[in-house]
Amino acid sequence: MITILSWGGIGDTLRNIGLVPHQALFEKFGIRCRVVRRPQKADENACPPVPFFRELIERCPSLLWAGEMDERKPAGRIVTRAVREIVKFANHNTPRYFPFDFRLTEQERNLLPVRSPGFVLGVQTHLSGIHTKEWGIANWQSYLSILLAEASDISILLIDNEAPVEQLCCDPRIRSTRGLNIAQSIALTAQVDLLVSIDSWSKYVAAAHRIPQLVVVPSQKLYHSPEYLACNSFEGIFNQPLNTLVGLGGTLRHPQVTLDRIEDLSPLELAQQTLNLIRRYRNRPA
Repeated sequence: MITILSWGGIGDTLRNIGLVPHQALFEKFGIRCRVVRRPQKADENACPPVPFFRELIERCPSLLWAGEMDERKPAGRIVTRAVREIVKFANHNTPRYFPFDFRLTEQERNLLPVRSPGFVLGVQTHLSGIHTKEWGIANWQSYLSILLAEASDISILLIDNEAPVEQLCCDPRIRSTRGLNIAQSIALTAQVDLLVSIDSWSKYVAAAHRIPQLVVVPSQKLYHSPEYLACNSFEGIFNQPLNTLVGLGGTLRHPQVTLDRIEDLSPLELAQQTLNLIRRYRNRPA
């Protein structure tokens, strides 16, 4: 049986889930992939608790929650690695992400905001968490003001459940995921036309649903090397046509981090890059 490992935060788990075509395997062969949770490490105390991941996994018919497991290499992970290598070979030696939709209750679905007509920009603001990724309310306010002035016909979905995001919803064209759960936020992220994020879980949703995205990657030298970012966190995303990375460049063999501090990124610079992508993808076929 195929076994997928859940570990670390939300992004780590979505990455591993997305790299396996579990939905297709379930629909064609009735195969459900097991998901095991690696016991939390001391430096992962900020990650959601085990019940959070169990509840999320149990929303997906093609996945089977198998609890925590202390083994370093469960037998099923060997099969999983083989499946991923086959997919990689068939995709021109590049890892591929597959959609991972989670079931919503009727009540949860009714609470989702109706998709705005026209071009929808998703922005994951990352207002709390690792300090190297916090850009600050003032920068976001300036960024959003520039976008709405230059592209007045777009609507913006802020993907953030923290209270401060309400300060950014100062225009009828801006809405947020405040008050929604992670499954609802994932469902909304999968509907946007372009995603802008500060290196978080949403990049895997965009990759799985073939959504163009711009990801700001500030230096994480205290946590990860450029090689780790390119080959792990951005596996299958780094140097791909639909993805623009601000702060991570170079080649797979020689990746380079070019944004030493997120404070060095100006709202005007990020807004200009976003506007260029909006123009490029505004009339992109669905």
